[in-house]
Amino acid sequence: MKNLSTPANIALALIFYAYLSGGQVQLQAAEPYQPTLNEYGQPDLQGTWFFGSTTPVTRPSDLGEQATHTAEEIAAIESETDETNLSQEAPLDPDRPAPKSGAYIGFEADFNFAAKLHKRDTVLDEYRTSLVVEPANGQIPASEEFKDYNAKVRAKGLEPNSSALAYGSGERCLAGGLAIPSLYPMPWNANLQIVQNEDYVMIMTEMIHDARIIK
Repeated sequence: MKNLSTPANIALALIFYAYLSGGQVQLQAAEPYQPTLNEYGQPDLQGTWFFGSTTPVTRPSDLGEQATHTAEEIAAIESETDETNLSQEAPLDPDRPAPKSGAYIGFEADFNFAAKLHKRDTVLDEYRTSLVVEPANGQIPASEEFKDYNAKVRAKGLEPNSSALAYGSGERCLAGGLAIPSLYPMPWNANLQIVQNEDYVMIMTEMIHDARIIK
């Protein structure tokens, strides 16, 4: 992602302001960042960190190159999300019919306990439609040989939802189904713990609770 608040951009803005106002702006170089050190003289990264965001990573395709939301659009999105949370808290109908044969069955029971954060975050004081800013459509380009999951399933002669083998390892409880540790900026469970000693650093995320130990 681009950070527009770079020292070069800030300096350029101040010089431009001085030119327009007829005044003078004295620029002072910022002190270089000095990280906190641990007992071994290494940068101390230890602690619990939150890396989540309620801004989507990629932009909904129907928004095209619309980079930001208006305040009115955000109010509508937050209201809709809040209504979804309330509906998930409502009791289920005990007389509801069984799912149709071959229908997709996901993690609905889990989702009912995972209320979505309905307040949208700002990025650089804007309500961004995606965290991806390049390309302009806010999408992550796929490689030429990319096949989505269902395409891989069909290549094995299976139809989606046709048998247990058509489901991913996460849905079959064989593995977490995420890169470990997961650093995808989800709006919930996006907590990260870092522990260090002289020779190793351990990274563990809340989701799946698997640890990566790096020499």
